Amino acid sequence: MLSEMTRIVNLPYEQAVDKVTTAMEAEGLAVVTTADVHVRESLKEKLAVGIDDYAILAVSARPSPLPDLPTEQGVAAGPPCNIIVYTSDGQTRVSVLGPPQASGVDHGDSTPSIDHVADEKLERALYSV
Repeated sequence: MLSEMTRIVNLPYEQAVDKVTTAMEAEGLAVVTTADVHVRESLKEKLAVGIDDYAILAVSARPSPLPDLPTEQGVAAGPPCNIIVYTSDGQTRVSVLGPPQASGVDHGDSTPSIDHVADEKLERALYSV
């Protein structure tokens, strides 16, 4: 299972955030929220850490279509993932932090797990940026 993957992209920060969002959506993954300015301000205020550009994109990694998914509130959105876009040493980097654990949904041997399908989609999206 994908845990973390980072790559340097040859794009300015703002463009990278936009392109990552578009790439996730193209893979059928929903960017639920984006935290950017607040992250930088919070780190500076609460931890006295100054950082360059930094955005966290919360992604619902529930791929579709997968049959017979439970619709309980905690499972319906799918396993959560974070995509981090940041600058470091003058380079724009994109990190994918995959689902922290298996979803617990068993589809038997013939149907790929939600996490496996989500990992594939996340990896394709990352390399399309």
